[in-house]
Amino acid sequence: MLNIHDDTVVCQLSERQHFVDNSDMYSLQDLIDLANDVLLPELTQIHASFALHIKTDCEVPPAI
Repeated sequence: MLNIHDDTVVCQLSERQHFVDNSDMYSLQDLIDLANDVLLPELTQIHASFALHIKTDCEVPPAI
């Protein structure tokens, strides 16, 4: 089972932490990566990884 705290899930956005902190922020590097067709594929892969984790790997604790 993959834990949300595992590096494979959480650290995928480590270089773009501002996306986690605030959806209205972006960096100059984000704009450069967007122009160079790097940003969208990277975010698409991270989104797919998070979705897979949520849909298949994440266990919901029993209700108390």
